[in-house]
Amino acid sequence: MSLGIDIKGIPDLKAALEAVGNKVKKQTAYQAVVEAMTPVVIAARRYARRSVETGNLHESIGLKATPKLRKGRMYAIVGPRRKFKKPDPSGKGERIATSYAHLVEFGTSTAPAKPFLRPAWAVTKARVNATLQSTLSAGILAEAKRRASRKPRK
Repeated sequence: MSLGIDIKGIPDLKAALEAVGNKVKKQTAYQAVVEAMTPVVIAARRYARRSVETGNLHESIGLKATPKLRKGRMYAIVGPRRKFKKPDPSGKGERIATSYAHLVEFGTSTAPAKPFLRPAWAVTKARVNATLQSTLSAGILAEAKRRASRKPRK
């Protein structure tokens, strides 16, 4: 006597899993990255103390996340925004924080370093990882439940 197993729906299951992956990559992953990196921005602003002169560096710190994948990875950039400009109070034009943020972070031969990005990352790294995991898993589960509730194709 021999037993045989006939599994139906394997192509449908494979397609559903691939669809969940695409959904996660394009929407849920982007939302997770933005949600996870927002505390880093807040911490970096806290560490970039407001300057008495302009507060430009503090105000320019932001988040840029791309909804596209680059080599299968999504990324976010936290730091001073390039196009953020503020008038110089001395009337000499505009101050662009990206032109001097690295000097504040790492210091110069005459000025000590006043890091703001590295401590912000160190303080929030565990929270970022936890937020990414929880947001991604919630998105995957929600999409899987939504797909499971659909009527199967014949």
